[in-house]
Formats: sequence, C-alpha cells, structure tokens
Amino acid sequence: MAASSAVGSQQSSSLQQQAIEKARSSFSHLPKEDAIFQQCINRADSIPDVIKSVIRTSRSYKRRKSTRLLRKFEQHTQFLQNASDIIDVVVQTQAGIGCPLWAPIKFVSKDNAQAAEQILNLIEVISESHPRFEIYGKLPPDPILQIALLNIFTDVVEFSVRAYRFFSRSAPVRMARLVVRPLKEEFGDIFERLKRRTEVVDLTAMATQLLRAAESRQDAQKFRCQSWLEPPNVRDFHQLQLHAKLTGTCGWIKGDPAFMEWNGPSSLSVSGRLLCISGTHGCGKTILASSIIEDLKSTQRQTIYFYFSGMKETLKSLNGIVRSFLWQLVEETTDQRSLELITGLVLKGPPALVDIVHVLKQIVAVVTRPVYFVIDGVDEYIDECHDSIENLLQLVLGLLNANASVRVVLLGRQHVLQPHVLQATIGATPERIEISSNLVRQDISAFVGAEIDAKINSDLLRLPGLRDSISKTLQEKSDGMFLWVELMIKDLRKSDSQFEVEERLRNPPRGIEGVYRHLFLRLVKRLDKVQLDLARKILAFTIVSCRTLEVNELQYAQTLESGSLAFKERLLLHPTKSFLDVCGDFINIKDDLVQLIHFSVQEFLTRPEDEWQHSDDQEIMCFRVVLEPLHRSLGSACVDYVGMCEYGYPLSDTDAFLKLAKDYPFIRYASRYAISHLNQGGPFSSTTVRKIRDFLGSENSPPWIEYLAMLVLDDGSLATLGDEFEKFLSRLIAVQQVEGKQFGIDVQMLLKQELERRMLMFGQHDSRTEQWQSFLHIIENKSPNGNVAEGANRKLTSQTPRLPLTDESSLSHISNTLIHNPTLPLHRQIDILLRLKSHLQRVKVLTDPLKMLFRLLLQKSHAIPVYVLWAVADFYRKLEKWEEALEVYRVAFAKIEAQEAPFKFAILFNVGYVLQQQGKHKEAEATFRRCLEGRERVLGKEHEKTMKIAYWLAVTLEHQGNYQEAENTHRQTLATRERILGKEHEDTLWSACGLGDVLRQLGKYQEAEVIYRRVLVARTSGKDHSRVLWTTYGLARSLTSLGKDEEAEAICRRRLEGKQNLLGGIARIKWVG
Repeated sequence: MAASSAVGSQQSSSLQQQAIEKARSSFSHLPKEDAIFQQCINRADSIPDVIKSVIRTSRSYKRRKSTRLLRKFEQHTQFLQNASDIIDVVVQTQAGIGCPLWAPIKFVSKDNAQAAEQILNLIEVISESHPRFEIYGKLPPDPILQIALLNIFTDVVEFSVRAYRFFSRSAPVRMARLVVRPLKEEFGDIFERLKRRTEVVDLTAMATQLLRAAESRQDAQKFRCQSWLEPPNVRDFHQLQLHAKLTGTCGWIKGDPAFMEWNGPSSLSVSGRLLCISGTHGCGKTILASSIIEDLKSTQRQTIYFYFSGMKETLKSLNGIVRSFLWQLVEETTDQRSLELITGLVLKGPPALVDIVHVLKQIVAVVTRPVYFVIDGVDEYIDECHDSIENLLQLVLGLLNANASVRVVLLGRQHVLQPHVLQATIGATPERIEISSNLVRQDISAFVGAEIDAKINSDLLRLPGLRDSISKTLQEKSDGMFLWVELMIKDLRKSDSQFEVEERLRNPPRGIEGVYRHLFLRLVKRLDKVQLDLARKILAFTIVSCRTLEVNELQYAQTLESGSLAFKERLLLHPTKSFLDVCGDFINIKDDLVQLIHFSVQEFLTRPEDEWQHSDDQEIMCFRVVLEPLHRSLGSACVDYVGMCEYGYPLSDTDAFLKLAKDYPFIRYASRYAISHLNQGGPFSSTTVRKIRDFLGSENSPPWIEYLAMLVLDDGSLATLGDEFEKFLSRLIAVQQVEGKQFGIDVQMLLKQELERRMLMFGQHDSRTEQWQSFLHIIENKSPNGNVAEGANRKLTSQTPRLPLTDESSLSHISNTLIHNPTLPLHRQIDILLRLKSHLQRVKVLTDPLKMLFRLLLQKSHAIPVYVLWAVADFYRKLEKWEEALEVYRVAFAKIEAQEAPFKFAILFNVGYVLQQQGKHKEAEATFRRCLEGRERVLGKEHEKTMKIAYWLAVTLEHQGNYQEAENTHRQTLATRERILGKEHEDTLWSACGLGDVLRQLGKYQEAEVIYRRVLVARTSGKDHSRVLWTTYGLARSLTSLGKDEEAEAICRRRLEGKQNLLGGIARIKWVG
C-alpha cells in the first residue's frame, strides 16, 4: 500500500512540475514591464468595474447593449472573487507568480471595449463548470486539484495574450482577419480547452472531497482504535536510539550472509523468515535494531517494531507488544477490511489479550506486501506466568504462519535465544547471528573516537600520543561492548592529568560486570560515609520503586529512610547535582526523572548473595540490593510521611487535592505505594504494626483516606489498590490476632469517632459529615470479597426483599450533580460514588427514582468513575435483573478495557456470571476463558481469584455437557487449592463438590461417593446448613446410582431433621422416597 502510494505521489509531483512550467511559460508572454499591466496587478478594482469604465468611454457600444453586458458581468462578481481567491493562492505558492488570476483580463479590457464580449464568454465557460469554487478553498491541499487550477490560470493567460494581440490591431486589420478566421475560431480552442479543464477541476474537487471524507472517517476509526488500544510509545524510544547512533555504523549487518538470506526476495520457510541476533550486554543490539528498522523503511518496506525494556512498565509485557503491533498496522493501513476487524474488536465488548492477538493475526493475514517485524530486548521481556519467552515465541510463530510474506528479527542476549528453546517452539532452528567483537570492530573504533573527542578534556588530548593510547586500549579491551566503552570513558573524563589517564587504563576491567565492579570500588574509595550512604540509597530506591521517581520524590525517599523525624534538615539543596556527583556513572536524569543507565545495573546489584564471590565483591557489598527489606524500609518511610502531612478536607475543597501535591512533594507516591511496598516487605515487625496503628488512630487518618480515594480515582488504580489493601489488611489482622489484639474493631471505632467529631464541628447535613457517613456505611456493609460467591447459583431459598429505607434527598443530590455538571471534578466523582454505594447497600428493591438515576448515569458514563457503574451493575445482579446488569457491566468494562488491572477482570467475571444465569452458556464459557487468561497473566495461575474463574469455567462446561473438560478443570483447580489453601478451606470444598457432580454425570459413582463423604465431614462442623444439604444431595444421588437406596434415604432424613424450613420440605429431594 505504501509503495503504490509513493509511486502515485511521484507521478503527481511530475505532473505538477509540468503544470508549473506551462504557467510560467504562458505568463512570460505578457507585457510585464507595461505600466498599465502593473496597475492591473496592483489595483483591487473588479472586472465588472473595469468593463463599466471602458464601455462608458466607448462610442461603439449602444446603451441597451452595454447595459445588458454589464448586468451579466455583475452577475458573476461573487464567482470572480471566489475563483481568484482559490487560484491565486495556488499560482503564487506553487509557481511563484505574483499575478492575480483576473489581472491579465483587466489589462486586455483596458481601452478595448470590443474585447468585453469575449471576456464574458470566457468567464461564463469557467463559471458553468465551476459552481462550487467556495468549496475548493475548504479542501486540504491536494496535488491533483492544484495541477487543475494551475492549468486554468495558464488558459486564462493564453486567452489574454491572444486577445491582447488581436484587439491591439487596427479596426481594418481585425475586420480582414475576421473574414478569414471568425472570433469563434479565434478563441474557440481556448474556450473548449477551458471547458474540459474546468469540468475536470470540478470532478477532481468532488472526488477529493469524497476521498477526504472517507479518509476522515478512517482517521476517526483509527483515533478510536488508538484510544482503545493505548499502545506503548515506542516511536519516541526509537528516535532516541537513532539520535544515539553514529553515522556510518551498523553497516556490517547488510553484508552478513544470514541477514542477506533473511532479507532477500526468495520465499522462505517459517524458520528461514525468522532471524535471531544475539549478543552480550552492551554490544549495541538496540542501536542495531534501530538501524535495521530505518534501512527497511528507506526501501519502502512496511516495518513494525518494538523495544522491550525492563525499566519501563509498558515495554516489558506481551500485552504491550501486541497492542503496539496492532496499532502500527492500523495506523499505516488504508485497507477497510483491517479497519473493520479492529473496529469489530472494539465494539465486541470485553476482549482479552487472546482476542487482540487473534485480530492481529487476521490483519497480518490480509496484508498484501511483505511485513517486517523487528523486536529488540527479548531478554527484558517479562512473563507473569513463565520464566521463559515461550509466549512471546508463540506470538512470533503465529505471525509467521499468518502470512508467508512476514519476516521477524529478534534481538536479545544469548541465554534467552538459545537454539533448543527456539527449536522447541518454532520446530526448527532459525537463522542466527552472534554479535562478536570482530563484527563490530569498525563500529567500536568509530564509537571510541567519538566518545573521546566529545567527553575527554581537550587539553589532555593535545598531549603527544595520549589520544591514540586511549583509543587503542579501549578498542583492544572493549570485547565489542559499547556500554563498556561508555562506562570507561565516564571514568576517564574524571582525569586531570596524563598520569591519571594512564593509571585508569593500566589494568582496565573486563566485561560489563568487571567495569561495574571497578566503578563501584572507585566509589567506595572516593566517597565519604555520608556520600556512600546517599549513593546506596539512590540506586536502591531507583531499583525498588513501583514507578519511575522524580528527583524530589527520590530525595524524600532517601531522607525519610533514615527514620529521623527531623528529615527536612537532611534535604539536599541541589539534589540533581548531588545525585549525579555520587552515582552519575549509573543513573540518568532527564525531564526530572531518575533512571538507571542500563537494565544490567539492576541485574548486577540484585544478584543473589552466592553470586557475589569475586575477590572485590566484599568491598562493594554495601551496594547489594536485597528487595524484601528494602520494600519494608521504603513502605515504613511512606507511612511516616503521610502521617506528617496536613490534609484539610480534600473532598470538600476543589483545590486541596492539587495543593497537597505541591506542598508535599512525596505525598502522591507515599500514599499510593505505601501498601504495595509493605506487602512486598515480608513479615510485619511489631514496630511497623505499631506505626500503622498510630497513624490510623491519628486525626490525620480520615482526611488522608479522602485524599487517597481521590488519588487512586484520578490515576485509575482504585481496584488494584483494593486488592493490595485486602492482602495488607488480612496480614495485619493476622499479626494482631497473634498478639491478642482486635485491630479491625479498633479501626472501626476510630472511624466512628471521626464521624462524631464531624457532626459536632460541622453539623449533620454538612457535606463533610455526609460523605464520611456514606464511607462508614460502605465499610460496615462490604462483603468479604465483593464478588459472586461460589455456589451462588445453588440457592435453596428465595428471600423476600425487605422494604428499602429510601433516601430521596441523596438520589436528588446525585441527579442534580450529574445534570448541572457536564464534566465532573474529582471531588464530585468521589461524592457520587460514596452516596450511591451507601444508598444501594440500604435498598433491596428497584424504585422508579433509582431507574431514572441509573439511566442518567449510563448517559453520563463518560464522565463518571467506572466504580459507580460497577455499583449499579452489582445492584441489578443482586436483584437478578440480568439484562440490565449485563448492559451496565459492559459499559463499565468499556471504560477500563485498555488497562491491565485486576478490576478489569473482576468486571469480566461478572459478565460471564450474568450470561450463565441467562442460560447463555457458550457466551459465558468464552467470557470465563478470556477472564481466566487475563487473571493468570495479571495475578498468576495460583492466585485465589484465578482459581475462582477456573471453578466457574468448569461449572459452565458442565452445564453444556462437556463433562470431560469440566472434570479436568475441576481436578486441576482442586489440586491447586488443596496445596495453597488447605483441604478444609471452603473454596477447596466447592471444587471437590464440583468434581463430585461431574464424576456423577460421567457415571463414576464410587469416586464421587468418596469425594462427597470427605466434603460432608468437613462441612458438618460449619454453620451453613445449605452447603451441608447440597453435599448430602450429591452423596445420596451417588449412593442411589450404586444401588444403596436405604443408606441414601437414611443420610437424607438425618440431615433434614429440623431443617424443613430451609429446604421448603423434603419435596426438594423426593426422589429418595
């Protein structure tokens, strides 16, 4: 597509140049030096004005004839202006001719009244075929339309030249000429040519308008796709690599036989179309990737690329590369089929990664020319479920199989791109290039020279032989590693004498680990105790931080870590300079963000202790990063900081949220990630627990909770933080129970005391009091997991809903807020969420005011938090209004589908549950599978929420009669739950019971009996008799199928004693009788 577009562009350029030359040539025949002609160019009078003036001074025109002629000219006044406005711009910008369209006509008409009729004929020819001149000006620049307009100018000029020559002759000569050649023939060819060309212009304009409209529709489609996909920004990363590349380097790859074979025109097998380029850390793989990309693009080849980076969250997952590839293909395409495929995916509802991959392969399959995929940094790819790159290789294999014109190049370190790994996935060994020092010798030489000239003291380089000595040593010792050269140059630039240079080059370290060790040893020797501690903290917190830290955030983190409350005295006056002074060899600071120079720094410092065996490692052991205690330390520092801030009442003050971030530079990070760090910090110490208790019991705690709610709603991480908080709270309560304390009760008491305090200070109806009251009500009534329980579709009773305690003022407040605020500020979003959640937890029926509010919320779904929609959908689900629940869940999912967060899959799970309740088991199965794939990726295969999806998938399979797969799924889930949760955990028992049900359907009654008996023993001691009865039911069915009717009846009657009300009588299992 791009190639044909380029050819078309070249043809248009050639035709445009021809049109420009013709216009210039015609214009050259006009008397440009004539003073009258210059007046015609410069004066603003119109053609009707000029004609009127000429006719009035002419004796040859009769009054009636002249009046009729002038009226016709005046009818064209607006057209003449429109035509001139459009054509003049094209003529001046394209041909460089500063002559208005009608200037030559005005010149011809001067003192030549006889020319008026022919000029009118000319104007009428143009106007008849150009009824839409005002539209042309609104169209974007188009080469074809510009060519057509240039041709009209040329024809008008040629008419003017011919008319000037004809009417400049004496009357007898003109009369004689008319006998031989009438006026119709004199100007007829120009009129005919103009007619054809003006018709072409109009048709071209119409076609351009239609084309632009189609392109606008495509652009709108693409914009929607980009907004939905939210692809990582690899383009900026690519430009950075190109900027770093030296001119003339990387040329060796073009002559490499393996690359030439891969890049050649011949049709190759799947393995032949995959090229693997491997090399050690710092050997220039990323720069090489950028060079390959640019070379392919320069030959008009469609090139799609991605750079994995372990230091950027969006550039290290399969989700990132798939979204990026799909967007790059869609962005370049004009193929409507491809756009329809991606648009269909957007409209489909809740797609998982597997759906995006499927559409990616479909679009690749319909591409009609070769597509080259370049993937760099595969060793920095992180898979949540596997320690290998298996899933990435499966994606690559899928692309290669989708289209025989697809070629892929992978770049990474040797330990990842091993032949046996590739063989296992691809089924053959692909082409390989191992980057060696010999291959990059010339590039290393150029790089060394450039680095020396740019970074070493120029006075030193003037010393005889020193530059050559530096260059020779670095080239010989680099072993083909550009990163090693860069680090050594950084060290050499500190030299201030020839002696220092020579000392640093005497025994240079070998390899990346060697140079890191060398530089850290120098730090230990150079820095004093305070500086060394600062360097250690900077590197440690840069590595362990949950996101890239700003300079100010990092300086607060390292200061607070000391544990001193007088931390402000420790704040650096010039943090950027101080950071670079102590560890500038290992970090970069750009746009106020602190990052490591290379992912290998993190790998070096986080090595296990048994890998620090080098003789020099003991001296630099202080820099070793042990993640767990570091998370614990940073988490504790975050708690300290949030306890120091003065919050006010963020929910009631529009500006308070932004002002807090300005006044307290570390508050956003500390509030958002304190729990994340504490969860990764190992067992809670008594000091940490006491610190948390003290903070939650302080006056700062309630307004901080308000601030945190606004923060996570603002960055979309509320659900993720909810999962983290749930884990954090369970761990904290467990510690308190061991110590004999009731942590949860104490916290609830403190929160209630805050409500009493607000009521006394502000009154019952103040917004600050009402918001806190809603918040408390939500906490008190929140279910343990906020989700559908396993076995929820096995209800034995139907409870009569209680009459709701209506709160019309609350609903009215929400409605008014939505109606009168087109865009909702953050504090209003929180207010709506709190009020609605609190109200819905109190009511048990759907009232008309609620229905109206829910409709309004759906109409305003773009402006409200996804959690509000979740609350509405959950309310519908609990009332078993499945269609309404499904509609709202899907709207909620559309708002969050681009995020890779656990909450996204919580919504998706409920979509599946509702579909199952509607009897749409096939759709439910597909949804549960997408949800399972997503939760495995985000949470891991053994997370309790992942296992919950697996359980429901098995139930759905059972409903469809797919008993064999249901059995396998139940067995896998049961085995995992027994190992993780224990054999008597209720979730484990549900899996066991589900397996028993499927075994019974398969006729495996004896095994089912064993399972039911085990579950029954475990559940008998519990208080939930409905679960006991369900298990009894399954056991009795199995016993009956085995011919043990009496035992089955005895078990049922024993279990039913005193529980008739629960079941509605023995009729529920009357098959026993």
